[in-house]
Amino acid sequence: MIFIGRSKLAWDFAVTVHLINLLLNWVVNAEFPNNIYWWGLQLCSCALMVGLGTLTTRWKELRDTFFDGMVDPEEGIPLNDRV
Repeated sequence: MIFIGRSKLAWDFAVTVHLINLLLNWVVNAEFPNNIYWWGLQLCSCALMVGLGTLTTRWKELRDTFFDGMVDPEEGIPLNDRV
């Protein structure tokens, strides 16, 4: 969220980080990664980064517009759940 800033850029950032990782791994090991577990880990990591990055940046972008007044700041409980 700190690096991205906008939810539209979350997938771009995640894919770029993983492409840099692929290139560095390829150069350092002097061979293209062909382990299925490595690729699975990279896909899961990228999906997690895109999902959480989009979620947190949208929360930050929309907090002032849609989420204001949903929680009482003093008590920390939702305003709709008050007894």
